[in-house]
Amino acid sequence: MLRWNESGSGACRLVETVLRQNRSGSGTVNGALVNGSTVSPGNSPGVLTVDGDCTQGSTATLAIELTGSGGVAGTDYDRLLVWVSANLDGTLDLQVDAGYTP
Repeated sequence: MLRWNESGSGACRLVETVLRQNRSGSGTVNGALVNGSTVSPGNSPGVLTVDGDCTQGSTATLAIELTGSGGVAGTDYDRLLVWVSANLDGTLDLQVDAGYTP
């Protein structure tokens, strides 16, 4: 499990690399991240940075919110920013806000 701060934002301290619970928020994971549940970058919306590898299992979900067409990460859409490599399996859940048409 990843230790997340109470507000869901700011830097995270890596305790283990495997997520077994849903997590959302902005900030930085200092190390590798293995998602076995649901990751939702941002605080409606926002950016979650992984300072290592990111792996998402076949039963996991990456939830991305799209709110506008302005093209600004963290403002108009969520972003999962991975600095090393990303291996994403499972489900991509695009959450489009009312009034926005991609």
